[in-house]
Amino acid sequence: MQIGVPFDLRVVLANLAPESADAKSIPARVQIFRQADGDEKQLADEPIELAPGKRVFSLRQQIDTPSAYTYTVRLVPGNPADDQFQQNNVATAFTQVRGQGRVLFIVNAEHADEFDLLSRSAAARKTRSTSDQYE
Repeated sequence: MQIGVPFDLRVVLANLAPESADAKSIPARVQIFRQADGDEKQLADEPIELAPGKRVFSLRQQIDTPSAYTYTVRLVPGNPADDQFQQNNVATAFTQVRGQGRVLFIVNAEHADEFDLLSRSAAARKTRSTSDQYE
């Protein structure tokens, strides 16, 4: 994955009902989320008709900030009774986008300005206090 280069995020969705003349499509929603540095952003919440068989859902993306990213996809059926195997309705994927090196400063909450000059001189930096919660 490269900074600023568009890519297609592809999700394979499957309606495992046997393909037959009386098989029906299932109304559902595809929800896609991206998490990085503790922040989560919803990228899609699209209604779909999921016919028996497999279908590829594609979403064009571009990442402009180096970080570790986790994508989560949820399939939410319109009628939960139509879904006989709800355990497979969530999938995750991970990617790392590299860029300029970064420095994480963890500073004592009681002496937050102790290394202020050092933390300001780092080109790509993130400062957190010991009073912040970490995930």
